[in-house]
Amino acid sequence: MRVAIPLFGTRVSPRCQFARELLFAVVEEGAVVSQERIPFSTTDDREVANLFRELELDVLVCGGLRREVMVEFEASGIQVYVNVAGETDVVLDALAAGRLHSGFGLGDGAGELTGSALPTAAVDCIACLERGCVNGGSCPVDLGPYANPGLRGQAARVYDVGRDVSAESDPALCRIAELVHFCIGAGYERIGIAFCHELYHEAETLAAVLSRFFEVVPVCCRIGANGRASDDAACNPVAQARVLKDAGTDLNVIAGLCLGCDILFTERSHAPVTTLFVKDRSLAHNPVAAIYTRYHLEDLEKGRPLIRSGRN
Repeated sequence: MRVAIPLFGTRVSPRCQFARELLFAVVEEGAVVSQERIPFSTTDDREVANLFRELELDVLVCGGLRREVMVEFEASGIQVYVNVAGETDVVLDALAAGRLHSGFGLGDGAGELTGSALPTAAVDCIACLERGCVNGGSCPVDLGPYANPGLRGQAARVYDVGRDVSAESDPALCRIAELVHFCIGAGYERIGIAFCHELYHEAETLAAVLSRFFEVVPVCCRIGANGRASDDAACNPVAQARVLKDAGTDLNVIAGLCLGCDILFTERSHAPVTTLFVKDRSLAHNPVAAIYTRYHLEDLEKGRPLIRSGRN
């Protein structure tokens, strides 16, 4: 059995075609008899398919893989295990022992939603291979009484207005424009902006735009700061939430709060919260860009320590 695993360091790559190397292995009679690393520098589907044909692959073990590509590989006779995570030696051992399955390494049995009841351990909609929900079909998970959200009052209005905005036939509205339309439709009049001091200019512009339609209460993360700019506790998302509660905002908008501060603010906010700007210093505050290229995840592969073990 000839096997290929796209690599992310010594682990299975989370995205198949963002790997720089393939681990090519031969498994016979329940044992790995050989393995080698080979270059893998293309994201073109045809080039990948040609490479796999040259290797005469029997099995592909990978992380994320577009469904249409997986179907094409399987049609060419390659058995594909998708959404696999973990160290390659562990994965190869599981394959040799006949224990490997799609979703391996993501939790016990994750990725194999075959029953009609909601699993008690976990639901993994990424590992689900049916994906009826995105193809106009039905979901294999039976939510029972939770299948219908059963929203009433303001919650139902928020849901309906949100669906109206997202159903725009000609998707020309940017997110800020969507926010304005949504707030008007939901009847919101006073909007809070919980922003980071590092995005002061962006928050200033946002407040100017929203002020044309609503009463706006912008609150900086450094509100009430004691003058010690280096103080770890200088940012105060709890105070931001309290100030906006006292101001009686109908909706609070997060604009670039640090990871952690946004969680605390959302937890303490009295009004509903939506995130408009996500801080990402590396990618011009556009974190989704890391999904479209392999290069921005290199720090994870290198294992560079980012977390301090304690306060200085």
